[in-house]
Amino acid sequence: MIAIWISAILLALVFLKIAFLILKRIRLIHKLKKQSDEVQFLRNRFRSVFLFDGNPDLIVKKGDQSYSLSIITTPFQRVRYHFYNPERMDIYLVNKGYFLLHFKLGTMASMERTFKIKKYKIKFDFQSDLPHYMIPNPAPPLLTKVEGTKISVLGNGDQLFGNTKICGLKFFLENVISNTKEDA
Repeated sequence: MIAIWISAILLALVFLKIAFLILKRIRLIHKLKKQSDEVQFLRNRFRSVFLFDGNPDLIVKKGDQSYSLSIITTPFQRVRYHFYNPERMDIYLVNKGYFLLHFKLGTMASMERTFKIKKYKIKFDFQSDLPHYMIPNPAPPLLTKVEGTKISVLGNGDQLFGNTKICGLKFFLENVISNTKEDA
């Protein structure tokens, strides 16, 4: 009987997490509609909450400029999104440990352990003429990509692959949408 109650509680927590992600998606779309002239949905509004594949979710129009947006929504928090190539994105859980090496000197060392949680196959559209932005929502603390033999940490407005840039919603609204010139 206890196992049934525990499994029911865990199932309720999973549904609450999904409901929370859908509410975050609704707030994001509402903010985009308020700041832009027109928002055109290319597929179901909540599809990438459950299945992220890199395809554009919506097109935002402000003035004479249009932007293609993909929104990453995953239930994982405090994780690292890592892009190996334009076809693959992995999500890693990063555990940091700090160790006191010498008590009298007070020197410390840190160690990171990473665990792969999820792997996504993504398909970016590099033939599109529209500038493409990828918005992680909720935003992870770290986004990385492999470039040759080095790993680069990505920030707001950094080039991901081809014509795709990655940024947060606040950066997109304040620096991209607000700098777009209106039609005369």
